[in-house]
Order: sequence, then C-alpha cells, then structure tokens
Amino acid sequence: MVRLTGHKDTDYVRLLGEGLELVGDLPPCGLWTTLTPEEASLGKISKEELANQRGSMNAEAKARQVPSEEAHALWKVTCRDLDRGWADGPFYEKSEVSAFLGTSAWHSTPRFAVTTPRPSFEISPDGSKVLVLNTKVRGVDDGAASGVNSAAKVTGRMRCATTDQNAAAIRLLKELFPGCELGGAAIDQSEAYRTIPVRWSERRYCVTSNFDPVSKRKVWIVLRGHCFGAVASVHNFCRLNAPIRSIARSILRFPAEYYMDDHFLMERLSTAPGAMYCMKAIFRLAGFATDDKRDQVSQAPVVPGVQYDLVPEVPEVSVPELKAARRIAQTDVAARANTLRPGAAGKLYGALLFLISHLFEHSLRGLLQEVSDRQHMKGPHNKVARFLPENKRLLDALLGLRQALVDLSPRILRPRLPAGTHVTLCTDGMETPGKPFGTGCLIRVPWSGLQQWCYSPVPSGVRDQWKKTVKCRKTGKKAPKRHIVNIEAYGALLGIFTWLRSMPKGTRVVLFVDSSNIFAMLCRGSAREKDTRITISTILEWTEILSLHLWVEWVEGESNIAGTPSRWGTESPSDQRKIVNDLRNLGAHQILVAEQDCPGMLMS
Repeated sequence: MVRLTGHKDTDYVRLLGEGLELVGDLPPCGLWTTLTPEEASLGKISKEELANQRGSMNAEAKARQVPSEEAHALWKVTCRDLDRGWADGPFYEKSEVSAFLGTSAWHSTPRFAVTTPRPSFEISPDGSKVLVLNTKVRGVDDGAASGVNSAAKVTGRMRCATTDQNAAAIRLLKELFPGCELGGAAIDQSEAYRTIPVRWSERRYCVTSNFDPVSKRKVWIVLRGHCFGAVASVHNFCRLNAPIRSIARSILRFPAEYYMDDHFLMERLSTAPGAMYCMKAIFRLAGFATDDKRDQVSQAPVVPGVQYDLVPEVPEVSVPELKAARRIAQTDVAARANTLRPGAAGKLYGALLFLISHLFEHSLRGLLQEVSDRQHMKGPHNKVARFLPENKRLLDALLGLRQALVDLSPRILRPRLPAGTHVTLCTDGMETPGKPFGTGCLIRVPWSGLQQWCYSPVPSGVRDQWKKTVKCRKTGKKAPKRHIVNIEAYGALLGIFTWLRSMPKGTRVVLFVDSSNIFAMLCRGSAREKDTRITISTILEWTEILSLHLWVEWVEGESNIAGTPSRWGTESPSDQRKIVNDLRNLGAHQILVAEQDCPGMLMS
C-alpha cells in the first residue's frame, strides 16, 4: 500500500521488522528538508566517541539517579512497561544486564519523573462546578545523561501540522462547499514511541536505570521500543506517521494530518465518521493500536489542545476550559518551584505551540522561544535547572504566557485576504570566514509589479559596535564571537530601510527570515545581547514610524530566496553574473546600495 501511494520512505516498512537505530547517522528518509552535514553534526559525537566516554557518561548518569518524592509513581510507570511487554527485566545487578545483552558495553540512562497537572471538574453538593487539580507522572529517560542524544545525528528537519495549516484547510472547505456542514475527526495512537521497535544491536542504548522503592535498590530494565527522552524517538516515530498519512490521502482520498501521535482531519460532517473509521482501520492493518476513549467526530473537534467550532458561518478557534487550566497549572508549578527542567519545558512548549498565531498574539512567539531554549539548554545551567539571575527572562516568559492563557478568548477565523494585498520581503545574512559580512534582500510588491533585490556588506561603522569576543560558558575563557545573528538582524533592517520608507502608511508586510533567533527576537521585541538589541529596536521603531503592519515568519534556509543575494559579494565575477541572470529570470532586478545609504547611522 505504501508503494501505491508513491511515498518516498518505503524502507521504513522493512525497518519496522528489523528494528530502528538510536545512535549514529540516522538514515535520511526523503520526507523533510535535508540538513547540511555541518548542521547535522553540530554538538554531536560519533559512536566511537560515545563508546570511549561510556565510563564517564555512566558515572554522570549514576550521579543523577537519586531517590525522589516521585519514586513510587515512577516505579509504577516502570512496572507498567514490564507488564505490557515493552521492556525486559527487572535486573538488580549489572552482571544480569550484561548477560542479557551479551555485552558489558551498555549505557545506563537514568529515568526521571515529569509531573504534569491534570485538572478536572467535579460537581459539588450544591451543584456548582469545582476545579480539582490532579497530577500525572510520566517517566522520561535522560538521553542527554547517557550520551545517546549526543551521538544521534538527525539528517532532516521534521515538520508536523500547525494551527495555521488547520485554519487554512477550514477556510478552503468553506470556499469549496458553501453552506455545507463541516466536521472534524481525531484519533490518538496508543503507547506512541514504545510501539516502534529498536534493533537488537542498539538495545544496549535502551538500558533504563531506576530506583525500586520497595526493595530500596537500584534496578535496570531494557526497553524493546523507543523511550521518551531520546532524540531518535521523535524522528523514528514521525517516520511511521508519514506513510499512514500517505495511505489516507492517496488511496482513501481524505485529508488526514498528524501532530506526533494525534491524527485528525477536517472535512464535510457527513463523511467525517467514515473517514475516522478508515483511519483506525489503517492503524489496525499496520499492527498499531489506537485509544478508543479519545476518538472524536464533532463539529467542534479538539486537535491538539485547540478547539475548532465549525458551526458558525465564520468558524472560531478557542481553548477548552480544562486545557487552559492545565497549561496555567503547568506554569504555576514551575514558577512556585523556581524550577523548569528540560523535560517539563518540552511538554509545556509542545502544549502551547498550537496556540501561536491564531490564539496568542504574535509577540508571544518570542516568550515561547524562551521555553524552547530551556528545553535544549546544555552545560552547568542545565544540571542546576534553576531560574538563575541570567534566566530571569525565562521566568518572565512563563508569567507572560500564564497571563495570556488567563486572558484567552475565542477568535474567529477570518476569510483569506485577496491575493496581492501585502508586500513580501525576504532577508538573509552571510558570515564566511575571511570574507566581508554580507546581507541580501528581495522584495515583491504585487500591485506595482516591483520585484527587486540588493546586496550590501555590513558597514564598518555598524561592525565596530558589535562585541568582538564572548565568554565561553564551559571554559570561562573569552573566544571570538560569531556575528551571524547580528548580520541576519542587520539584513532585515536593510530591507526595511531600502524599500519600505516609501510605502504608504498601513502597508501590510510579510517579512521572511531563516534565523529562528531573529524570528523570536523580532516577536518579543528584544534580544539578550546589547548589540543585537539595538538593531532589533531600530527595526521596530521604523516599523512604528512608517505605520507598517509587519508580520514576521520563519522560513527554512533552503527556501529563503534572499540566500542567493546574500552571497553575491563573496562570489567570483562569473558566479555573480550567474546570480544576476538567475534572479532576473525570476523577474527580480538588482539595485545597488551604497554604503553611505545603509542604515548604519540609525544604530547609535
């Protein structure tokens, strides 16, 4: 069936029988944008280096494995893995683990508890509704401590559905079927990562250490499937979702989508029940279970945490009361404890990600980026896991997100604006060792037919304001600072200064940048480093002076057309002519920007 769909990743069906890999170069699947070797290897180590560091990694993992107040709940989760056949064990001696695996070269991964608030409403004796706050404990295996995550090289940048995508689908359905009742269907896959088998030779990386509160002893189990907390788990699991979606779309012809283990669709209400039945049949055929209790067929489906009310002529999006209460409780727990561990940060980030753009204001994307940064934080700050003085931004972000959840109200899904009602501006920066810092911009103005591009090196007066060195967190020594973030920010300022000053007030502008850092900084209106903060502030000041309606979007580097102009100044004359001709064939013509015309004097 997968071959019939034309799905690219046909090897995955075979790998499900053999088991998948956890470390090393995870094989490309052709589903997502391919990362460059430099991007894939950033901060990574080889399997040989992982083997050489096994002793120190296991010692670090042992140091992290301490009895906690969640020990009984965590042991219960571990016993459930054993009872359901997802793991082998328990083993109370290292020699038992070695005998089972046939090798003593295994890596111990400590399991820790992530406690998630689970509020519910109960009816009091007087008939009123009372919010009761319960908790759920999930066992997360610390792949960072064992070194498994450092040795897993993902070669593609994964993509899942977003609220924007769902909103666009609903708008399209309204246009295609005017007056027709719309509905949604959703199912939830059971056990998720545990159902994806691990190759036998890789199971030495699946040894989870725990504490048995009954016998008061340390205990190990060996997982058969993927764990929560491993980089490879997300990659290998999403490779399963993609062919299931392809079967649903290409063979059964219904618009299936997924976000991790949640599968859903939006279509006409009359056909939604049959589509859900077919989707569940695909899972049964593939040998995977779904949670029947969480099935949905409704005109107000809830797809990850966001409710779509499809009954009104103009549909609305909102967050159910219980879902909002859960997110508020998550931020409260972190703020009261003055602690947000990476695992909890990841859960919170995933829960709030779907609220962006249609329920949260644009500026809140920057606050959410702070939570994402905490999730991926490494080094001594990660070990302490506290809101240190330099992490006050994270605490402020949590408080800001909490207030946004409290103030949350339903939003309508406005009809699409006609094509050609906004200016498109793409910007990029280039930092090449030994060559000038370059910036490139491309603009398209639909109503006038204007389509131009420019290249400009960063003026010396601007470069002189940037910090030359930065203190390394690991060694404490000063090292030369990379300036790519400053260059990217300056590129956005150059585009605004070059073209938008002559635009009418109220012009709608969509600014595309391929730096997630610049994207977050423009959303929250600030930056950590003073030199970058000056540029960001200047961009926002000019946006206000010119009365522009600026919307910032992140785009992958390979899809950013401004990446071509940004390297123009570092190419040979023949390559420069080729760039000019290629962009001219796309309808864009070059304009020259003299250094004295650059916005350096605005950044004092």
